[in-house]
Amino acid sequence: MGPRSYLTCTLAAIGALVGPAAGFSLSGAHAASQEGICDPRGPAPEEPAWSATVKSDPARVHFLKSRSQDARCPSAEEACNEQSYLVSGDNVLAWRRTTDFVCALYTSKKGKVTSGHLRAGALDFRGSGTIPSVHDWVGHWVRDDQADLHIRRLDNRRIEIEGDASWGGHDPARVENGGVHTGEIERTSVRLTGYAIHFAEGQGNSPPVAEGGYDCIVDLQWKDGALLVKDDYGCGGMNVTFSGSYERADP
Repeated sequence: MGPRSYLTCTLAAIGALVGPAAGFSLSGAHAASQEGICDPRGPAPEEPAWSATVKSDPARVHFLKSRSQDARCPSAEEACNEQSYLVSGDNVLAWRRTTDFVCALYTSKKGKVTSGHLRAGALDFRGSGTIPSVHDWVGHWVRDDQADLHIRRLDNRRIEIEGDASWGGHDPARVENGGVHTGEIERTSVRLTGYAIHFAEGQGNSPPVAEGGYDCIVDLQWKDGALLVKDDYGCGGMNVTFSGSYERADP
């Protein structure tokens, strides 16, 4: 069965994303060079993107095969349907929108990430698709009661990010025995780079973060009033992660 909606709020799909083995990177997102293919990492920083919600009809909206899987796809043919599907009310990040199809990325409450083509007519689009300004990033952002981020403006091209996260706080036995694990992103200055920011704790993203040599690497993506976050599980104790979807806690 494909991903089903467990969302209980609007855009934020609260919960940790899959671990680093999934190879999902927001900052490394670049447009696929071949028509009919969606980059599984999401839109490139300079690409217009929208938040969108699945309509009530049809009951199931299937992800579609790419052209690399079947030369006929994406298309309305049933043969192009993947097993994975969405239902009414599911929220996605959408980009590379055409008349008939759109690239989309969906994160379930349990943290499973699914991406690919969807039928554009099955979605209600929101937002302008314009690149976020510094003011769009600034604020107190909350995933749930175990992770939050504070983002402050430094100037029109730079922001400062810090955060706290924990794991095990919902387990009374761990709380009683002192077994709750914690983590943090220490105050770090980063340069704005469109929709997505890739940085290392304490080092930022100027120069760009090289592979290896850092304990806490974080990807942020802004999507019309919410933040999608993924880290490398190196920002705290065992099982601690900042990964997930965040809503702004302050006006």
